[in-house]
Amino acid sequence: MTQTGCDTGFLTLWDAQNPAVLKVVEEARNGLRLLCFPTPTLAEFLRHQFRQGRSLQSAQRFVRLLSNLPSVSVIPVDIQVALQAAKFAHSFPLPMIDALIFAACLEAGCQEFWTADRTHFGKLIGAVRKVKIILLCEGALGTNAPPCSV
Repeated sequence: MTQTGCDTGFLTLWDAQNPAVLKVVEEARNGLRLLCFPTPTLAEFLRHQFRQGRSLQSAQRFVRLLSNLPSVSVIPVDIQVALQAAKFAHSFPLPMIDALIFAACLEAGCQEFWTADRTHFGKLIGAVRKVKIILLCEGALGTNAPPCSV
C-alpha cells in the first residue's frame, strides 16, 4: 500500500472533484493507498472553507467523509515534526505551515506527497529524496488537468 501525504491543495482539488485527485481517493477506498493528512493540512483546508463562506456544517460533512474512508491517517505534529519543519522552513525557505505539513508526511514515512503548491514545494523536488513530490498542475483547480509530470 502506497503511503500518500496530502497537502491542503489536494483537499481543495478533491472538494472541487478534480479527476486526478478523485482517482487517488478511489485507490484509497480500494486499499491501494493510505492517505495521510497532517493536522495543519486539515486546519488550513477548513480555514479556506470558512473564507469561502462555507458553513461549519459543510466543513464537518467533509471531515466526516474523510473519517469514513478506511485508508486515512491523520498525522499529529509532535516535537520531532516541529524540529524537522523548522529545518525545512530555514533551509528552503518555506512558510511554516507548509514546512509542518511536509515534515509530518516525511516523519510518517510517506512515499509520495501530493500538492498543488508549485511555488513552495516545487523547490523541494530533487532536494528531498525520501519522498516523491507530485505536483498537481497550476490551474488544475476545477479542471480536468492531470498531475504535472515530475
